[in-house]
Amino acid sequence: MTAPGAIKSRGLLSTGEVAEKMSVHRSTVWQWISSGALKAQKIGPKYMGIKPSDLAEFERRYVQDVGSAAASKPKKGRK
Repeated sequence: MTAPGAIKSRGLLSTGEVAEKMSVHRSTVWQWISSGALKAQKIGPKYMGIKPSDLAEFERRYVQDVGSAAASKPKKGRK
């Protein structure tokens, strides 16, 4: 079985699918995985699979962190 086939048979998402869902480049997903922000399982020498539940948890944290950062930044040009 190929690595992409193994990802699907285990009910995991590929880095490309996660990138598409999150509207980011695949390299961003790899950075999230490398930093430990997004959990992933190694499938073969160059593939990673992400559990949908791990992506959902990451999305909750990511959206909350981005929302908090945006809310705390002062808007330029406004008094």
